[in-house]
Amino acid sequence: ENIMLHIINNSSKNNQLIANNVGRVALKAFFRLAELWDVNQSQQSNLLGGVDRATINRWKKKIEKNEEIHLGKDVLDRLSCILGIHKALRIIYSDKKIAYGWIKRKSPIFSNKAPIDFIEADGSIFSIYTVRQYLDQLRGGN
Repeated sequence: ENIMLHIINNSSKNNQLIANNVGRVALKAFFRLAELWDVNQSQQSNLLGGVDRATINRWKKKIEKNEEIHLGKDVLDRLSCILGIHKALRIIYSDKKIAYGWIKRKSPIFSNKAPIDFIEADGSIFSIYTVRQYLDQLRGGN
């Protein structure tokens, strides 16, 4: 009985440790990707759901200090889709320059807008998901 409680308690602590680091790790990847995509702070804010400049700066400082960052479900869902877009682009395009530039290249698929502009038009997670879904279909994934 005590062994089971020990396993459950340790499992819970490990899950909490992972959960505490997810926000920081995901944001660190996002900010690096934003740099590679040449996405400005206003666009970053929009991608993250309208997060204000002060919050973005606070998150960046916490990343530098290796501190925990707790994010809401909406931001985590957005980050998941954005990182999925990155993954799909890296699979589709072997040339990094093409992959990183794609987000700013106009496309008839997105009403002759660049994908970043398509996403910014309404700022919804749905538009991010639409871009990700399109790329997943292109690469033959689900």
